[in-house]
Parts: sequence; structure tokens; C-alpha cells
Amino acid sequence: MKWWQIVIQSGLTAGLVGLLGLWFKARIVWENRRREQTSQIAELISLWIVRNYDKKRDKNQILYDTQKKYWELVLWLEAPQLRALNKAFRGGGAGYYKEALILARKKIVGAKDDVKVEELLHWDPIDDGAS
Repeated sequence: MKWWQIVIQSGLTAGLVGLLGLWFKARIVWENRRREQTSQIAELISLWIVRNYDKKRDKNQILYDTQKKYWELVLWLEAPQLRALNKAFRGGGAGYYKEALILARKKIVGAKDDVKVEELLHWDPIDDGAS
């Protein structure tokens, strides 16, 4: 092999390795972004239901925090997830929240994920008579 062939081949190999590295880095950044976004959906649902669990918290502050998080999510959520969240807030039941969580889960795990709504748990608040 001639010296100029070695230079060309090594340059191509280095270039391909560099491109592959960039692709993997972009993929990891994208996955982390998706995980962060979907955790924000769980945070919104938690903010919405906290008033049922902590009767001592200021209800207006809870609503303000919930509204703020909702507006943040509205700016980037895809239509199916947004509609599921809206349905959850209009319906009010745990089943609706679970639907929104399942849609968010499918964004992380993939569309072929087979976890169903009825498999998710929800704990009702305990009424200890102290509130």
C-alpha cells in the first residue's frame, strides 16, 4: 500500500468514527431530554393531586404552581399527550391520569411498550381525621 492510500484510509476511518461518536452523543442527549420531559408530566399530575393529600397547603399556591407547570408543558407536549392531560384534569379520576402517564411512558420506552392503564397503581389519601 502506498503512503497516500494509507493517509486517505486513516482519514476516512477517523472521520467515520467521529461521525458515529456525534450520532451517539446526539442520541443520548435526545433520550435524556425525553426522560426529563416525561418526568415533568408526572410532576404536573402530582401538583394537581397534592391538595387531596396535604390539606394544610395553600390551595391558591397549589393551583398557581399547577397552572405554571401546565403552561410550560403546553408549549412542547405533542397533541396526544396534551389531550390526555386535558382529559385527566377535566375528568378528575386516577384512571385519566394513568392514561396520560402511559402516553408519556410510550415516548420513553417506545410505542411497542405493553404496560396497560390498569397495571398502574394509585393510592388514595388517608383520612386520619386530623385535617
